[in-house]
Amino acid sequence: MKLLWSGDLRINTVHVRDVCKATVHLARTGAVGSIWNLADKTDLSQERLNAFLEGIFKIKTGFWGSIVSNVAKVNLKGTTEEVNEKHLKPWADICKADGILNTPLTPYIDTELLMNHALSIDGNAIEATGFAYDVPEMTEALLREQIAYFVSQQLFPATVVP
Repeated sequence: MKLLWSGDLRINTVHVRDVCKATVHLARTGAVGSIWNLADKTDLSQERLNAFLEGIFKIKTGFWGSIVSNVAKVNLKGTTEEVNEKHLKPWADICKADGILNTPLTPYIDTELLMNHALSIDGNAIEATGFAYDVPEMTEALLREQIAYFVSQQLFPATVVP
């Protein structure tokens, strides 16, 4: 699996349990109309995420680099359509073979997500309100736990996970 751009592109994460906890915390202590960013301390990069995916799915990952990525950027809409066309049918076939008829999980990607933009924010400000993240860092084990949860809910094909 190869991704556009490079491994240093940042992708922040936050565990769903921390999102729920922050929602309750801010409902009790936050100022009406205030806006808060949530992001754990992982400082996740595409390269580190790929390392997790390699370990979980036993696949090889990499990056196309700037030349191929910039060529793709010229027709990003077409590139997005090609990527989606390549992945949507096999995903649907795998889900069907595993008896999954409906799932919110999809390999579909929006054009904006293929751009060379980091998806990172600073999630530290909320900690000044007394909030503490219960899951301060993404790990391969946490990803495995989430995948196992989706498999148990019949939202992710079990046959994909070695």
